[in-house]
Parts: sequence; C-alpha cells; structure tokens
Amino acid sequence: MIAKEIRYRLHPGVEREAFLEAPEAVEPELETIAGYIRRELLEEDDGWFRDVVHWRSIEGAERSVEAIAAKPGCQTCIALMDASSMQIAHLRIVQEHFACVVPEPS
Repeated sequence: MIAKEIRYRLHPGVEREAFLEAPEAVEPELETIAGYIRRELLEEDDGWFRDVVHWRSIEGAERSVEAIAAKPGCQTCIALMDASSMQIAHLRIVQEHFACVVPEPS
C-alpha cells in the first residue's frame, strides 16, 4: 500500500472555510479511480495543508494523476491550491495500527 502525501498552501486570498468545503466533492470522484483506498486532509498550524491519499500500489498512485485532473470536483479543489508550493511524496506503508476506541462512561 502507498500513501501519496501532497503538502501545499492555498492561493493568496483563498479563505480557509471555502477551501474546506471544496474537498467534499472530491471524495465521491476519488472513489471511482482504480486503486483508491482513502484520503485524509491535515492542516498544520502555519497555514500548510497535507492531503494523504492511500492507494493499493505505486502504479495506481502514479496513474491517478491523469484521472484526478479529469474530475470536476478535483479540478475545483486543486485550483484553490498554490501549485508553486506543492511538495509530493510517495511513501510505502510498512505498518498500520488502529486503536479500538471505547466510549467514555456517561
């Protein structure tokens, strides 16, 4: 499994709240791309964002570039990002751990 991490800033003048609404249209589009598993959007304290998109293989992650560029919701979201700030890494997932969350007693 591969995690594709894209780190970026928003274009100057793009409101954070407007940007956070845009990715809602992205998820259904990503689900139609072969090899897609899941996505997380992370925000740093200094205005940077990180999209972490999980793919079944490096080939799927690399092929996704053209498919994503053709999706209208993805295009809208990408247009809000400052492309000159983008940093992209493909990372091999070597371990995963999930906590079993037990609700606190009321």
